[in-house]
Formats: sequence, structure tokens, C-alpha cells
Amino acid sequence: IIIYDATNSDEIISVVNASFLFTDIDIEIQEILVMEMISLENNTDMTYKPGSGPMELLRFGLPDGVGKLVVDTGLRNADWIQVDRGFALIASVPPGTHELMYSYSLPYESSAINFSKNWRYGADNFRMVAPQGIFDFRMDLGSDVANKDIGGLIYQVQEVEGIGREQMMSVDIYNLSMPSIWQKSLRYFTTARYEYSGPIALSIILLIVGVAGIWKTMMVRRRKSGWFPGSEEKQVIVDMIAEVDILFGKGLIDKEEHFVRQESLKKRLNVLS
Repeated sequence: IIIYDATNSDEIISVVNASFLFTDIDIEIQEILVMEMISLENNTDMTYKPGSGPMELLRFGLPDGVGKLVVDTGLRNADWIQVDRGFALIASVPPGTHELMYSYSLPYESSAINFSKNWRYGADNFRMVAPQGIFDFRMDLGSDVANKDIGGLIYQVQEVEGIGREQMMSVDIYNLSMPSIWQKSLRYFTTARYEYSGPIALSIILLIVGVAGIWKTMMVRRRKSGWFPGSEEKQVIVDMIAEVDILFGKGLIDKEEHFVRQESLKKRLNVLS
């Protein structure tokens, strides 16, 4: 058993690889589903141990207003708490590389939104990915957005290298689909308080009668047959496992990185299954 000296300085922690995945969008409730994956690295001969206060924990920023946060990591005896602008990881980090994954929902109120991300620990390599066709995005760092084939499906991808510690990044998401008037009315009705259900029901009935000649001619927006059938988080992870195998087969990543990335993705897939 190797015992390392301990420190509570997060200066020994850095991010080697980071991925930001827009996995799906729920137009009816106006939420974007996001999954982030980070490879934390401690390349010293010391173990990082969290301090006693919230400012002495490993902290990761999130966009304002996120919900349904779930955090998963391979670090032993790890726990986490949600804070004002993200979450804090309560865990010791021994020397080596360790995987961290977290998912959440990002609400939107209009067809375009913007948010900022603070890279507290920097990132050697970062990639933002979205299925082609659900919306468009761009960040103010790195190369232009490009379409790439990942596991036989087309994704929008933007990549950047060498993000510095504490560097800020701005992200624009646009061409977001908005719910129809009918979807908004139905959502309001299903979430209304009981004492208001009668008047609301009457209003909806009158609305249906008034627009009966119109709504029959409207097409319900559906995904096209070739449009990213695997936009759920499980399918995205399956596609990424296939991509890792392809990269390993082409010699673009070594055996150790292939194993670490594949095991991390498989663990997340088991959680979702």
C-alpha cells in the first residue's frame, strides 16, 4: 500500500480532457439535457484532501438555473453538494487520472440563450458536442463548429486546446425550438392548482372549439427519419464508446487511455440502464 503526503491545495489538480455534450432537448418543457465528462489529473506525488470549508473543496461551475443535477465519479468515498453557481466535490484525489461525469437540465425561455463557464482548473483538451439538427451553438474559444461522423451519426463539434486556469468561456445556443400554443396551454393545465382547474378547463375547451378548423391543418413537428435517432443520453454514450474504439484502432490513443475512457463510459451506461 502506497501512502502519499496530503495537501488541501487544489493547485495540484488539473483537467486533461473535458467533454460537454448536449444530449437531447425537451421542447414541451423547454429544457436542454446536458452531460459533462472530465478527466481530473493529479500529476504530483501528493494526495489532494478537501478542507473543512466550502471554499476548500473542488468546485465546478454550472450555468444559472440548472436542475436535475446528477454527479458520478470513480473516486473512492466521494460525495458532492450543490452550491450557488455549481457543485463542490467532497473527495480525496490521489496521484493519477480520475473520471468525473455529471448531467443536468438547462432551461430556456427563448429561441436563443447565452451562458458563461469558468474553467477553474483549466483544460488541456475540450470538446463541445451536439446532435446535428436539434439547435446550433458556438463558443468564443477554439476552432469553428464542424460536422463530424461519430459512430455513424452526424454531430456538431467544436474543439479547443490549452484553456488556462480561471479562464472564462462564453457559449451561445440559438435556433432553439419553442413549444406551440397548444403545448404551452396543456403544460399550464397539467401544472395548475386544483381550485383553478375548472376555469382553465373551460378556457381550453373554448380554445379547441375556436381553432378546430385550424389545428387540423397543422403538422406536429417530428424528428426526420435520419435525424439523430440516438439523441438520448444512453445512445450518445454508446456512440462515444464506439468512437473510443475507433480512435484506439487507428492508434490515436494508447491502450491505457482507451481503457480508462471506455470504463468510464460503460459505468455511466450501467447507471442509465
